Amino acid sequence: MHSQNLNHEPELLDAQDDGVFSLDDKRILDENRKLRRKLISLLTDGDKLPEDKSDKAMLINLMNGLDSEIISRARLKVSAKANETTSNLTSLVAQALMQYRPDQHEEHAPRILELPSDITIEDLVPGEMDIGNIVISIEEFTE
Repeated sequence: MHSQNLNHEPELLDAQDDGVFSLDDKRILDENRKLRRKLISLLTDGDKLPEDKSDKAMLINLMNGLDSEIISRARLKVSAKANETTSNLTSLVAQALMQYRPDQHEEHAPRILELPSDITIEDLVPGEMDIGNIVISIEEFTE
């Protein structure tokens, strides 16, 4: 554990309103973070770990609080980035759809492909290449 990193002044949340936290919420979160870091510094007193079980449990809870704060901030950043990407993609699709004019595009007839004359197709089973249903009776079938 590096207690020297804990003694640095914690990074404050942005002072501007982001729509997620009010300025009062941000102030409370910053104060809580400072208190957690002070308590961790007091409990570790240099690089020593506490010997009392309750102090160890408190230290673990304080460290988990800092960890969860970092993870929550990362989730918020990822979510904001995903929302921005989705917004950009939506605007690009909207622009593409607004530029599309169906009356300006030509219709293309399906291409008819022809095999070269040196390739022959043998009709191995009569009617195999016929398209459609033919109604026949059982007598015609057995003939």
